Amino acid sequence: MIDLLSSLTMARKALQTGQVAIQTTGHNIANANTPGYTRQRVDLVPTIPFSLGSAGSVGTGVDVKVVTRLRDLMLDSQFRDAHQTLGRQETEEATLSQIEGLVGEPSDSGLASAMSALFGSFHDLANSPTDLAVRTVVRDKARALADQFHRLDDGFERLKIDLSNEISVDVKQVNGLARQIADLNGQIAMSEGGGGTANDLRDQRDQALDDLSKLVGGSVIEDIGGQVRVTLGGGLTLVDGQTTVPLEAAAFAPTDPNYPDSVRLFLGGKLMTPGGGRLAGLLNSRNSASGFVKGFQSQLDALAKAVAEKVNTIHVAGYGMDGITTGNNLFDPLGTTARSIAVDSAIEGDVTKIAAAGTADPGDNSNALALASLQDDSTAIALPSGGTTTLGAYLSNLVSDLASQEAGAKRSVGLHTTMADFLTSRRDQSSGVSLDEEMTNLIRYQKAYEAAAHFVTVVNDLLGTLMTKLG
Repeated sequence: MIDLLSSLTMARKALQTGQVAIQTTGHNIANANTPGYTRQRVDLVPTIPFSLGSAGSVGTGVDVKVVTRLRDLMLDSQFRDAHQTLGRQETEEATLSQIEGLVGEPSDSGLASAMSALFGSFHDLANSPTDLAVRTVVRDKARALADQFHRLDDGFERLKIDLSNEISVDVKQVNGLARQIADLNGQIAMSEGGGGTANDLRDQRDQALDDLSKLVGGSVIEDIGGQVRVTLGGGLTLVDGQTTVPLEAAAFAPTDPNYPDSVRLFLGGKLMTPGGGRLAGLLNSRNSASGFVKGFQSQLDALAKAVAEKVNTIHVAGYGMDGITTGNNLFDPLGTTARSIAVDSAIEGDVTKIAAAGTADPGDNSNALALASLQDDSTAIALPSGGTTTLGAYLSNLVSDLASQEAGAKRSVGLHTTMADFLTSRRDQSSGVSLDEEMTNLIRYQKAYEAAAHFVTVVNDLLGTLMTKLG
């Protein structure tokens, strides 16, 4: 039969569940601003009722079923997908912005200006073919153009080094997060071995998984024991339970025609291509043969080669001031890249060897005019997209393409930022702490606790009355 001691036990359970509810609410409030924290809720269930036979049954109180995290796994997946895409887009846009700043066109002191100045000096040479001062200016302008090519090439090389360093830093962070996730897998398995859920540990693991997705993307699968397995591009395993496989960045075989001068990622000794995240953006910026660093560097090399070869073809057929020196190059014939282009040593040592004349007559200016006309030669260089154009137009197209890519990257970042922000907001609404809601819960649980305490007092008074009557 039900007695007052059973009622006192029911009151005790009500007080205990009230304490858990208040404690959980306080925990939510305390962590309202903690990154990665998930709101927790106390799920209560009535205890097994006492049967009264044909009269039915009577309740025996309440118990805590579980303290659960309010987490939407679908939103987690969408959030990580959106942020790994955004991470890649932001990184690529930042690289394009750096390239645009490095090229610095249009400018009065850039490559286009230096190239125009060289052709302008050829015009001046045609007007004064025997003037040593004008010849010195030609040499100086050729040297200045070579210096501009060197400046840009040096900038691209520094940018590649910076990107390689960033890749190395991010790889270390990925390995650190992988080790953290594996450790948390072990702690969660131990904590949940006797039942219940390790809510705070799971929050820490989810935060690490969020950070990992922003760096390298990947897929997450949780097994029945609560441990997660993380795989990266191509299905290669990074974390499996409490085991991790180190991610490494290394120079790819330079003899491979598909990836010359590249940095690649290896997971467990196997080539790994990330599907998203910052690392995907860094690798694409660093390695891509079209666009980005290597693509623009390649186009710059093509322009340097065309300038040197076109100028030299005309220059070697002309005559210097002595009327007999032919076969001299204005630019070193071995300098066919932006890094190696240079004024030929013969011209550096003697400007009288600059071939302004097309005949043995030192006053002839026909070769200087031919050099000046190169500026308008529409067949001077082949366009990457097909066809030919002038040297100046080639550079203008390069700069225009860069500006177009950078603008497109900014638009893409804006669109993906909007999507990522939307999903972040949705996840915060689902899993985040609302202080207004928690304050309402706190008042509700406080009232319930006070009522349970009053119930204890009533039952205690009844016991006292009973003991007095029986005594």
